[in-house]
Amino acid sequence: MKDFNKQYPSERYNNYDDKGKWELYFIEKELVIKYVEKPSNILEIGIGNKFLSDYLKKKGYKLTTCDFNKNLNPDIISDIRDMSKIKAKYEMILAFEVLEHFPFGDLDKALKEVSRLLNDNGIFIIEVPKVPLPLSMKVLYNNQHYWELGKLGHSKRRFNKHLKRFFNILESFNTRTERFYVMKKRFNTSIPTKENKE
Repeated sequence: MKDFNKQYPSERYNNYDDKGKWELYFIEKELVIKYVEKPSNILEIGIGNKFLSDYLKKKGYKLTTCDFNKNLNPDIISDIRDMSKIKAKYEMILAFEVLEHFPFGDLDKALKEVSRLLNDNGIFIIEVPKVPLPLSMKVLYNNQHYWELGKLGHSKRRFNKHLKRFFNILESFNTRTERFYVMKKRFNTSIPTKENKE
């Protein structure tokens, strides 16, 4: 499996502390606290500057970090689309601002891998970038994203359809620039055949 080729350079995370990011950190940690109790076994995929993982560990959560970028020093080096090296099961998996860094056509691969690693009642929480109107095909963040929710061809309805193949959506909501989803693992999943796949 090839590495993501639309990603933030490692040094970007050193400045991941503006007002907007602090607001998102607050939402992220509140969702974790709401849906699992300490010391739940959590996997965080895409660790950024490690602010969230460090915070949750200090609060008593058992958390493992995973990232394909070895320069970020994660506990596990792995691509979300192929996590076959991971044998553990988790009560919660987090993927904040991760899915948009690979082609939309690979989304089911990633979702299937996450579902495999979750316990039967496991919770999956994600955060993806969204735009208010599908004004153009251009993506934000200096072409670091393959897609963004609301851009032409990447509607919320289409994205939700993929999510529901593997998860039941418990809640979802928007911030100014992001959309959050909290989901529970489904027991019966089905990936459409090539002929019927979007």
